[in-house]
Amino acid sequence: MGQQGTKLTILPSAVCLSLLLVSGTLFSGAAVSETMGSGTTVPEREQQHTVTLVTGPDYGPYTDPSLPNGGYSTELMQTVFEQMGTKVKILFRPWKRGYAMVQKHEALGTFPYIWDAIRAKSFLFSDSIEHVSERFFVNAKRDTQYSGPEDLRSNLLCRPIGYSLEGLKPHLIDDEKHLWRPLSLSKCFQLLKHGRVHLVPINQSVGWFTIHKANLNRRDYKVLDFIINQTNHHFIISKTYPNATEILSGFNNTLKKLTENGTRDKIYRKHIKGTK
Repeated sequence: MGQQGTKLTILPSAVCLSLLLVSGTLFSGAAVSETMGSGTTVPEREQQHTVTLVTGPDYGPYTDPSLPNGGYSTELMQTVFEQMGTKVKILFRPWKRGYAMVQKHEALGTFPYIWDAIRAKSFLFSDSIEHVSERFFVNAKRDTQYSGPEDLRSNLLCRPIGYSLEGLKPHLIDDEKHLWRPLSLSKCFQLLKHGRVHLVPINQSVGWFTIHKANLNRRDYKVLDFIINQTNHHFIISKTYPNATEILSGFNNTLKKLTENGTRDKIYRKHIKGTK
């Protein structure tokens, strides 16, 4: 990703990260196949150091290997680290495997993740890389309504394994008795189509992307107006990664600069607007 032959400027906020790179403490994981390289020219002294990040598939328009530049979140992460003067390699791996790679320091960090109390015990969270809201997808042929947790007594909710339940807690009753957790979001939409579940809570852009990629008929689904949750996506680093706090500080400072100069909004408009 990125322009071939583009020269990068190391921003003042990246000085700490650059020093960590020179000292060789930022990344020590081995290279893995199926990567998305930046193809970007960086100063010679930086070329010997590569930061490896990991993300997962099937979460468009934010991240998926089939999307241009890997999706909004992927391109934003690539841009932030390049502006920090760092050569970056981004891997697409199953979400559970990528999460474990970061825990084992085989990758610097992963994205995009929603904050929850369990994750916060082991990971540091960046400033928001995007704000998201979630609504319920329902079967368009059924008169499914939702106004509060009591409606779950007659409806089954679907949330894939690995997806955070933090924002759903106010809506769950009976110890998650009415919650079905398959392996993928596309499976939730298949179950919804056949009436085996009744509510799929997800960001609208992700939901419609998943329906399209799974070759499901868009007309079989509709979105309720009720907003379940408003939250943020983050870049996360293991708390035990060397110099994690300093690295995240440099990341946040650079992200702020990209927000102020309009670069972040330009990437957002390219990937997100018009996808719903």
